[in-house]
Order: sequence, then C-alpha cells, then structure tokens
Amino acid sequence: MAFLGLILKISYCLKRLRFWGQPLNRWLFFLSLLSILAVAVNLLDSGPVADALVILAGLGLMLALLWAGRTRYLIFRKAERPSSSASAANVPQLAPEEKVPVQASGHFEVSDMRRYFVEAQAYFETVETREHILIAWIPLWSLLGLADSPREEVGLWYVFFMPDTIQEIEVGKIYFGLRSRPALKVIYQSESGSPEAVYLSFDHPEQRETVLADLRLDASLP
Repeated sequence: MAFLGLILKISYCLKRLRFWGQPLNRWLFFLSLLSILAVAVNLLDSGPVADALVILAGLGLMLALLWAGRTRYLIFRKAERPSSSASAANVPQLAPEEKVPVQASGHFEVSDMRRYFVEAQAYFETVETREHILIAWIPLWSLLGLADSPREEVGLWYVFFMPDTIQEIEVGKIYFGLRSRPALKVIYQSESGSPEAVYLSFDHPEQRETVLADLRLDASLP
C-alpha cells in the first residue's frame, strides 16, 4: 500500500505543476503515448527487447496516471469505529474556534473559485454557531523554476458545513505517500443538495478522536 500511496502523491504533484500552461501529468501521458506510437511505426532504431521495454514503460506510466486520477489521488481505508467507551469523558472537548492541525482533502472554495486539493495543510475549527470550518493554506509549488503550481490558487481556502448537513462519518486511514495517517471521511450535504466528501488526516490518533467527538456532538447520525 505504501508503494501505491507514493504513486498517488507523485501523480498529484505532477497534476499541480504546470509547464506551458498544462499539468506535468498530461505532458507525461502524451509523451508516453508518443513513445509507444514511435515504436509501433518503427521510428525508433532499436531491437525487439528495447521496443518491448518502451511499450511496457509507456503503458505502465499511462495506466498509473489514469488510475491516480480516478482515485482522486488518495486511498481511504475504513476501519472499525471506536467503541462508545472512548466517550466524551476520555476525549477533550474543543472550545469554540479552537484549531486542530489537520491535512485535508476535498473541494475548497474562495472568491467564487472552487478547487480540489489533496492533503493540504489546514486547520479544523468549530465556531460558536457550531458551524465546522476547514481553513487550508495553499503555497506556491515550483520545480526547478521550470514548472509552477497556479499562482491564483496561492492563499487561504475554505470548507464550511453545519452539523445537520453531515450524512456520514467514517474512521480509517489515508494512504498518500509512503506512510498512512489516521483519518476521517466526512460526507455532508453541500449547498447544491448533492453529497460532498472531505477527508481529514492527523498526525496522532488522539487528534482524530477529538475532532470526531466534536463532529458527532450535534450531528444526526445513527
């Protein structure tokens, strides 16, 4: 699973970086396709073994990029829900606007823009009205000055949802990179009426339990 998580993280980084206005993962996909076509029409002066290697490498890279995009660049594995014995008596309750550091994945919004980010550095907080807020900071990425992430995405991005919009909460782990992280998957009803999923991952399981208890506090869940 660590190997798949690494593929997802690399693919996401390639998707975020732009070269001549196009994501690097798109450039790699078409370069792989061109290399396969070049072998197929004998444009490359190479032997059958080298041709086979080029075709296999190209197909493997194309399939990996397609698979990563279909998974939305992360894997969430559901685990057993904590028993009720891990009750509010054992979990510290969040104060209004107390921030918990998380890494968040999902659709964020700001200034009429909507973007999908994966494992963005963020904070979770709940204000006095009990509205839950995710605040993510998106930095500028650069690869040797040749490829950069979109400059219009640099800054703070947000997710807002109320307890009565929460439809389901799942406890598990997120695989993105070489290490898994304790995580929550929260499905809530967006303003458009459609279900929306946001993923929160944590440095420590105790942070997950604190946020989980806060999310369940007013939500109408089974």
